[in-house]
Amino acid sequence: MYLIGLRSRMSGELRWDSNTSDLIFFVAQIISSSGQYMTLDQGDITITRTHEGVMFGLEEKVWLPPGVEITAEVGNLERVTNRLIKED
Repeated sequence: MYLIGLRSRMSGELRWDSNTSDLIFFVAQIISSSGQYMTLDQGDITITRTHEGVMFGLEEKVWLPPGVEITAEVGNLERVTNRLIKED
């Protein structure tokens, strides 16, 4: 099993830093299961769960307001950043 680093940031602040050993299922199992229900193409992203410490592990609950940026990092791949916007 390969260990791949997983990190998330909220507006630049590191919120989680772990690796794939913390996942309930192996990455290969997740890909295999997903591929049974949909066609997977190169570059597809699969979201598996919310990890410990993102919200409920914190004493003070910080909800995501409009304008916040969430960045996900997987190993040495490029980062993916999304900015939350308020829907009218």
